Amino acid sequence: MQRYARGFTLIELSIVLVIIGLIVGGVLVGRDLIRSAELRSVIADIERFNTAANTFIGKYNCVPGDCANATTFFGTWASCSGGLGIPPGQGTCNGNGDGKVVWSTTGAGVFGAYDETTLFWQQLSLAGLITSSYSGELDSPAGAVIYGVDVPSSKLTNGCYAVGYSSMDIQDWPSPPLNAQFFGLGNSHAYNGTALVYPEVTCGGGLYSLPAADALKIDQKIDDGKPYSGIVVSASYLMGGNWNWSGNLAPGCMDTNGGASASSRYDVNARGTACQLFFKTQF
Repeated sequence: MQRYARGFTLIELSIVLVIIGLIVGGVLVGRDLIRSAELRSVIADIERFNTAANTFIGKYNCVPGDCANATTFFGTWASCSGGLGIPPGQGTCNGNGDGKVVWSTTGAGVFGAYDETTLFWQQLSLAGLITSSYSGELDSPAGAVIYGVDVPSSKLTNGCYAVGYSSMDIQDWPSPPLNAQFFGLGNSHAYNGTALVYPEVTCGGGLYSLPAADALKIDQKIDDGKPYSGIVVSASYLMGGNWNWSGNLAPGCMDTNGGASASSRYDVNARGTACQLFFKTQF
């Protein structure tokens, strides 16, 4: 007796395709939800850092990292002129007390090992205002920072935070100048691995920058959604080149060339982009 192989009916195939579609859709929705949560965590982190810094100022009457008498409160590290990171419980180093958290050099472009921009995080931790312990130093003499060790890491992959003071329109700093203290997120050198320049904007050795679409979402939630205005800004260029223009071969971030412009926008349509963000602080 001849037997016939039974195939799938159109109804069965349709059901299978629907199930596959639901699975794929669920994965994509889940991925989007995770990414949205990561971006929201950036906003929460910035708010937390602002609160911690203001609480520190209210308690100790000085700015963390810049505090000229920090050793009075937290003890004195035996070698504040250079060396290894400060072990937990071994004190801290003083800043210059000018009210600004800035990077410093020891001359000839060599970064000071114990720097206000990293002491900032260490002293907030010593005061119990942020979690985790931080080294309080730069990886001198290169001026690099290690995320999670020298500065806080972000929930964004290979992302980290930094702190600095913006008063000039210099290469990979905030543009236009905020003329204020800022928190930085990401790394302006990520697109090509250029040697590190300014410690307050370098995170993890050139590993991370935000896609333009993500930078726009964060900017819109906190500020005006424009890269060169308000309290959230980006950098305009790097080392004299207009790399931040997405029309270059490098994965720039903006849709216009020639540095900061009021008409510039985050180029969310470019295939590859690498932005960083600077947030004006509340202290």
